[in-house]
Amino acid sequence: MEDKGAGVENSKSELLPSILVCGIVTLILMTNAGPTLVKPRLLDGSLTELGRYALTFDAYDTIRDDDGASVIFLGSSKMREAINGLEIENLTSSDSNVYNLAYAGERPYFRMIEIDSLIRALPDIVVLELGPNSFSHLTHPLLGDAYGRVEQLVALSGIPISEASYYSILEESDREILPDSNLDIQSFWASRTPEAIELTLSFGLDLAEPPHDCLGMDANVRCVPPAAHPEYPDYLRYPTQFSDWLSVTREKGASEDYYSRKMPGFINSNLHTVEGQFNSNHRAFDFIIDSLLSNGIEVILIALPYNPEVQSRIPVGHWDYVNQSMETYLQDPNLTLLNWFWDDWGEDHFVDLSHLNTAGEMETARRVSPVIDQLLLGR
Repeated sequence: MEDKGAGVENSKSELLPSILVCGIVTLILMTNAGPTLVKPRLLDGSLTELGRYALTFDAYDTIRDDDGASVIFLGSSKMREAINGLEIENLTSSDSNVYNLAYAGERPYFRMIEIDSLIRALPDIVVLELGPNSFSHLTHPLLGDAYGRVEQLVALSGIPISEASYYSILEESDREILPDSNLDIQSFWASRTPEAIELTLSFGLDLAEPPHDCLGMDANVRCVPPAAHPEYPDYLRYPTQFSDWLSVTREKGASEDYYSRKMPGFINSNLHTVEGQFNSNHRAFDFIIDSLLSNGIEVILIALPYNPEVQSRIPVGHWDYVNQSMETYLQDPNLTLLNWFWDDWGEDHFVDLSHLNTAGEMETARRVSPVIDQLLLGR
């Protein structure tokens, strides 16, 4: 027969973890401890796939306190791979700080969540990527990764959606599911805290390895170094880049096989396909532009090129909506549009079908630096 005293003790032991978790959740709901515990695990990519989605709000605080003019580049991984802020700073005559805050999979509908913090950072120039992703399709209400990224951005902003300037741009169905109170935001942090604590303890006790290196030779683009790290200021200017996979493919004489395998899926991917009509991303893109201009911030739009093999194989009309939209923006005297979309920079400037390599970074810096100087020195 089971000992009743032992049974009671077992029950107490089993209840203890639940009590601890409840205590932690209560603490998070009553204080601001959640971001402190969770954000490190967001940044290093152990809680989410892409750490850079947790980077920007802290970065805006850093930028607001810098000296000299501030230039912020925003966009997708195409922009992240194209911009070497350190090189642009070297090439410009103006006393400017050049930041690369682009992140993979960016859409304007995601980025607009940052608009109030971006404006408070007091940048002199914001450079926006203009391309197929600017006008790509989003399902509403937001689902899956799209919902998770936007929810996280709202929580990181610390501002309930109904108090933010972008509220009227949100689709009605998304207003019903995104955090709309301080309690909703605190609940977000509370829901992530148990796993964040478990991961932090595992890393600290050497029971597990962090999923990625943030700096050094083995650094991964998914990981962001902590703001206290001495290399953080340089990281904000020139983040971790992809390896030059295409050069290895060319050396093996396998380029044609690579293009034949990659092109079909690439052409039909959501990021590189436009919906072909005014949609939630296009509306958000225009909102971001209008918000920046109305706050006295110069706006540059950059249409980055694709690998010329993509340009030559893309179906006729596939990007007509991008071309038409660029013509519209070109007519706006308040905007500076750098249209390199159909330029042939050569296959040797790319690491794959769409991302520029080091030679592409240098070409981008050479082209954009005089434009930055013209805007900053001509004021």
